[in-house]
Amino acid sequence: MPEVDEGVRDVDVAGENSDATGASTVRHPHLSTHRFSATVAVAAPWEWGRHDGLTCPPYPRRGAAGWSRSDRVEEVAGRGIEAVLRRVRRGMRRLTPEQTLDAGRRGALIVDTRTESQRAKQGELPGAVLPGAVVIDRTVLEWRLDPGSPDRIPEATGYDREIVVVCRQGYSSSLAAASLRALGLTRATDMIGGVEAWCAVGLPVTWDPADVRH
Repeated sequence: MPEVDEGVRDVDVAGENSDATGASTVRHPHLSTHRFSATVAVAAPWEWGRHDGLTCPPYPRRGAAGWSRSDRVEEVAGRGIEAVLRRVRRGMRRLTPEQTLDAGRRGALIVDTRTESQRAKQGELPGAVLPGAVVIDRTVLEWRLDPGSPDRIPEATGYDREIVVVCRQGYSSSLAAASLRALGLTRATDMIGGVEAWCAVGLPVTWDPADVRH
């Protein structure tokens, strides 16, 4: 291995250290010489391996120098809204529209978080079918349902209250239910598929005014 000053890393791209194939030699003071066919930026504490034809560097090792390749893949896989939804739904017993109907009849608090325009298009959840169903804007949901909040609604009687959050399609309701569970409302959940699924199985809606809580 050629002598290299301590702390110096050289990248010779298509220069005097290149061979006939165009592969370049990367020199590191603490590692053996490796060959690359693409331009790379070398900076400690990366540990280089053979990646012919790749334009991206390998991942660092776990420990003081960084993280392993598997850690990096896991981190990337955990990003994005779909990953968040998977995480918040773990351990949450989500309800079908029919189960939501049964929950409302036994006294669960059904909370509709759809916007006014969404409710105008889809219809309201009927109080005659879901006694006590209320509409609460998502932006104030936690303050209205936290039993310890001075701005709670009267129905927020305790942290053991069964709550079913309903939205248009069953996505934002999962995030809302997870937020309520984080407050200590451990029986909070949401309805699978939202009001679209409710209508798809033939359950009724109404065009009468809803019980909106501000």
